[in-house]
Amino acid sequence: MTSTVVLLHAFPLDPRMWDDVAGALVADGIPVAAPRLGPEPSMEPWAARILAETDGPLVPVGVSMGGYLAFELLRQGSDRVVALGLVDTRPGADSPEGRAARDDTIALLRAEGPAAVWERVGSKLLAGDAADDVVARARALALDQDAETLAAQVAAMRDRRDATPYLPEIQVPALVVHGEEDATIPISEAEAMAAALPNARLVRLPGTGHLPPLERPAELTGAIRDLLVEVG
Repeated sequence: MTSTVVLLHAFPLDPRMWDDVAGALVADGIPVAAPRLGPEPSMEPWAARILAETDGPLVPVGVSMGGYLAFELLRQGSDRVVALGLVDTRPGADSPEGRAARDDTIALLRAEGPAAVWERVGSKLLAGDAADDVVARARALALDQDAETLAAQVAAMRDRRDATPYLPEIQVPALVVHGEEDATIPISEAEAMAAALPNARLVRLPGTGHLPPLERPAELTGAIRDLLVEVG
């Protein structure tokens, strides 16, 4: 049975960030699902819903928050996840300082809405020389979100489980992709994650920030195609 690629979006965006990648994969005849995450404030129900709404083998490919969910999908659906794509993400849980920052973001969302959050984090999500149309597209997606849904997503990220101890046990093929100009998660963390995974390949994207599906969709699509070849 052909595997379904499950494209998991980053915060504070939505599945439309994957449009270019999804379109290219579908044109290849590859089944694709791109769910919208939230508003449940936990990774566990998100993963359970995706597993219930899909059939057969899955290849989760997640960016940042989507990567955290990819680990949860593997926990709950180890009999169905046949490969893993981890894009500009990390396995570890939030530090106490990170959890406090998440609480601040939730408060900001409820007080001032998505635009205020974009003003705080937008410049960290894309490479410094990202094309104007890419910046405008990311901003438009961020501003089109519901504040309470975004708050639930922040809570889910804040409370996620630490996947680091389980990395050596993950035997499925893993693709680790990371923008070399990611200002949110340093590429050293991607290198360490790839080294800890028994069957991982690291793809570095020069001139790319935290959101490769928007910044380098063709290169990311090519890497996903290569991962699917490994699955067979």
